[in-house]
Amino acid sequence: MNLSLPDEVDLWRVSVSEAAIFRNVFQETLSNDEIEQAQRFRFDPDRERFLVAHGCLRLLLSGYLGVPASDITFSRTTHGKPFLQENSPLHFNLSHSGAWVLFAFSIQGPVGVDVEEVRPVKDSLGIARRFFSSEEFEQVRTAAEGKRDDCFFRIWTRKEAFVKAIGKGISVPLKSFSLPVSPGTVLWEGHSWWIQDLPMPENTLAAVASQNPLYQPQIRDVLEYLEG
Repeated sequence: MNLSLPDEVDLWRVSVSEAAIFRNVFQETLSNDEIEQAQRFRFDPDRERFLVAHGCLRLLLSGYLGVPASDITFSRTTHGKPFLQENSPLHFNLSHSGAWVLFAFSIQGPVGVDVEEVRPVKDSLGIARRFFSSEEFEQVRTAAEGKRDDCFFRIWTRKEAFVKAIGKGISVPLKSFSLPVSPGTVLWEGHSWWIQDLPMPENTLAAVASQNPLYQPQIRDVLEYLEG
C-alpha cells in the first residue's frame, strides 16, 4: 500500500512483541549486511528489536517510495547517519528502546527521534552532571522525589533527538548545548530547530527534532499499516 510523502513530519511507532507476526516478512526485506548485523546480537530480545526496527523501516520506505522494500539501499554520512542512496528527498530516522520502535519521515529537512524506556538510573545526578548543561542538571537535581528518572529521560530524549536530527553524532558533546522545555526552538549553526515531546505509552518517553514545528504531533501504528 502506497503512502503519500509527508507534508511535515510523519511519525510511526510499533510494539516489538506485537510485530512478531511479521517476522518472516521482515527477514525477507533485509540486506545481507543487516541479517549479519542482527545475528551478531548476543541476546534474543536485542536481535528481535533490530529485526522489527529495520524490517518496518524498509516496509515504510517502500510505501513512500513505491519500490520493493528489499531494493532500498542506504549510505551513511561521515558521522554515521543513514540516508537513502536513491537520490530521494525523503529524510528518516528511527529509535528503539524496550518494547517500542519509533520512526520519523520528512521531505522538509533532516529529522531526529529518540525513545527511551523509563527505568531506574543508578547515578542519574552523576550522569546528568557529565552529559547535561548546568541548567538541565539543575532540572534533574531539583526534580520531585519519584520523578527524577522521568525528568532525566525527558531531557535525554530531547537531546538525543536533536543530535540525531543535525546529523553530527557523538562529535557534538551533549553537555555543550541546552534545549528548551518542550515544545520549543533552539538555534544551531544558523538554523532553527523545533523540539517536541511525543505521546507514548506508560513508562516510555520520546521526542522529535525537526526544522518545522509540530504543534499537535500524531503517531501512527505501523501494524495498522501492515495489516491494511
